[in-house]
Amino acid sequence: MPAKAPTSIGNTEYPQNIKIPANFTIPAGNVFKFQLSLAGFVWYICDTSSSDKWIEDQFRSVYFNSKDDISGFPVSPAAVLDVRNDQYHVLSAIPEHDTSSMIVTVINDAPSSDPTKNYPSELVSVISTAGVGAFSNITYLILTATDGGVPPPKSDCK
Repeated sequence: MPAKAPTSIGNTEYPQNIKIPANFTIPAGNVFKFQLSLAGFVWYICDTSSSDKWIEDQFRSVYFNSKDDISGFPVSPAAVLDVRNDQYHVLSAIPEHDTSSMIVTVINDAPSSDPTKNYPSELVSVISTAGVGAFSNITYLILTATDGGVPPPKSDCK
């Protein structure tokens, strides 16, 4: 069966078995709105000028309403990450149903359950929103339960 394009953003079912890092503090009054599943790539470059370590260069991320929707790409994404002028923009991928977007910044992180394999968890603050839809009233994002995304071994950075 071909993938079906979403008409809304987010799965409102509270995620099961998700561990939120203890150092992630969200002010009182904020509540869970929805979850999204992310698939994407992180590109790293070797910084030989000062540290001989890998630094993040580019991100390409697509958000889906559920993990099952990932297999329906490119028809099934609900939102996309667009990096412009060193700002992270999360945009609706379904503008005929939702015109919302947000600009976000990482304010805290925590090691994943397997830091040698998985990208760290992140607490993200929303700087601003625009448009009408699911992202209109979001204030924080928690990125957790990552799978992959770490840089190559430091020994490969020369």
